[in-house]
Amino acid sequence: MFAVVTWYYERNGGQQGPESTEQIQQRLQQGELSGATLVWRDGMNEWTPLSQVAELSGEASLPGGVIATGNVATGSQVYAPPQVMQGAPGVGMPPVQNGMALTSMILGICGLVFTFSCFVGFIFAIPGVILGHLARKQIRESAHMQTGDGMALGGLIMGYLSIGFFVIGIIAIVVAGVFGQSSP
Repeated sequence: MFAVVTWYYERNGGQQGPESTEQIQQRLQQGELSGATLVWRDGMNEWTPLSQVAELSGEASLPGGVIATGNVATGSQVYAPPQVMQGAPGVGMPPVQNGMALTSMILGICGLVFTFSCFVGFIFAIPGVILGHLARKQIRESAHMQTGDGMALGGLIMGYLSIGFFVIGIIAIVVAGVFGQSSP
């Protein structure tokens, strides 16, 4: 069974189409689409940049935009419609956990534990605070493609608490030393 290929493409964060291979190639030649434009047709697993699709970039274009689809022996046709794109390209893919956010939270916890157990928590707290700030910035700039803001915030809070307790402890030791030596 032969079918005319229909394509969908991304423009301004929305899904456009369906259009034929020729229409997509015309839009590419006219500059309406670029090699970075995401495209999809049935049979493709995911949205792909136009420049990476041989059928559209001109490397292996079939006459009339016709390709074999489905199971020719039984005549059944496999069809998987594109996901509705909302917002920026990549939406529809599950968000990923920001690794720095998780690391910040772990370092914040270690900072508190080691501050109260052996007074060296600042060794963990300082990198935890730095990673927490970096993670929150990355998460904000990822357009909802990364998660973990709560973990990064928890890492920041625990890191700052560890640093605060460490500073208070140092001040207490210095004050105790000064007043302890002035006694007769």
